[in-house]
Amino acid sequence: MVWNSGGCMRCGGSGGTDNTDPCTREGGEISKVISTAGVHGIQVSYDLRVNSLGKTNSGGCCGCAPDHDMVDEQLTVFYSTNAGTTWTEAGYVPRAILLNYQTFGTRTLDLSSVAGCNNNPSFALRFRWQLNTTGDTADLDNIIVRAISDDATPPAPVTNFTAASASGHITLNWRNPSDSDYAGTAIVYRTTGYPTSVADGTPICYRAAAPSSSDSYTHTSLTNGIRYYYSAFAYDRVLNYSSAANTATAPAIEATIQAAKSLADGQIRLLKGKVVSSPFAGCFYIHEPGSAGIGWGIKAISSASVSAGNLVDVVGAMGGAGSERYIDCTGNCVIVTTPGPGSPTPLGMVNSSVGGVALNPLTPGVTGGFGLNNIGLLVVAFGRVTEIEQAPAPAQSTWFKIDDGSGVYLKCLVPAGVVIDQGWQYVRVTGVSSCEMVGGGLQPLLRVRSLGDIVPILP
Repeated sequence: MVWNSGGCMRCGGSGGTDNTDPCTREGGEISKVISTAGVHGIQVSYDLRVNSLGKTNSGGCCGCAPDHDMVDEQLTVFYSTNAGTTWTEAGYVPRAILLNYQTFGTRTLDLSSVAGCNNNPSFALRFRWQLNTTGDTADLDNIIVRAISDDATPPAPVTNFTAASASGHITLNWRNPSDSDYAGTAIVYRTTGYPTSVADGTPICYRAAAPSSSDSYTHTSLTNGIRYYYSAFAYDRVLNYSSAANTATAPAIEATIQAAKSLADGQIRLLKGKVVSSPFAGCFYIHEPGSAGIGWGIKAISSASVSAGNLVDVVGAMGGAGSERYIDCTGNCVIVTTPGPGSPTPLGMVNSSVGGVALNPLTPGVTGGFGLNNIGLLVVAFGRVTEIEQAPAPAQSTWFKIDDGSGVYLKCLVPAGVVIDQGWQYVRVTGVSSCEMVGGGLQPLLRVRSLGDIVPILP
């Protein structure tokens, strides 16, 4: 609690008492009620300065009420436990001590042992000056009441804490908790791991806000490719801090999927506004949106929860040069927009076209490939079932092959737990065009998302 922290109280003598009359001293007085409800251990501090003090006068009293010395300059501090109805002296600073404060210095009062000052909405303070001669001036500033809170319960942590990447900056978004005593959110960051407290990292903002409000902050002047780890701590009015909410990402240059596939492994890029086609355990596949999606898809390595049709922003390092290209988003926030534009329509093709030819020296096609490189794209193929390998659960090597007469027996890999019907003869299969290394060469592979992607066809 801070009282009068933004200004200074100045008092001065007018010269009207440059005589021996002690009953007409000048000065000033300030009083204020400062609720101490919910706190105890009251300590008061204030900054004090006297610019000049005139001569010492002497004389008798004519009925005035000086606090101590009826003649000399003095400062007296009082407290009240009933909002100022009655006052009790808490401290007295005589002229001899005031002379030590020709520049601002801090004095303190300990009221922690005064029971009536604790947990009292009617607690009040009063400061009263007594000055003498012309030119006497004295200042008070930074009157602070410190206390120990009876509230040791922090607010709930913030929710929906995300980090959206762009070149040179990161925008943080979050939802504040609904606790009635919530006061604000502090965010700190590191580049070597998540901060564990508000003191464990570099602070970037303290955001005062209302309970249940949404907020955002853009962290600028960042280095592209460096991952920034953020922790957000909600706090209440007495600075109880919540547990951390964490998010991380790296600022990066935005790229298309096609352009990203031309980059060497380790290059970090932002793929913004892409459509999820196929979620799998530990990864998902994304397309360019709309008609631009024909031919361009890529695997994103991430444990983020996404659904087919979501629109996402992903940041990560390119990998898989010489094989299936991917963007490794591990540890980076994935921004998900729901419901998104909907699941993309698979592109129909013959078995011999699955995989395609090389896109560039870092993005090969399959051995004997034909047509445009389509690895990472959602496709649909047809054919006669020629071979089945049903692995026992929970193994993930269950597959079958289909032949459409184009000269390629296309291997279709199904997720763990999917049981292949041994009676299948002809099927239509939807999945992601992928590849695997077999005998030193890349062979086409269709990654099936679920049992529903396999539709039997009557011969």
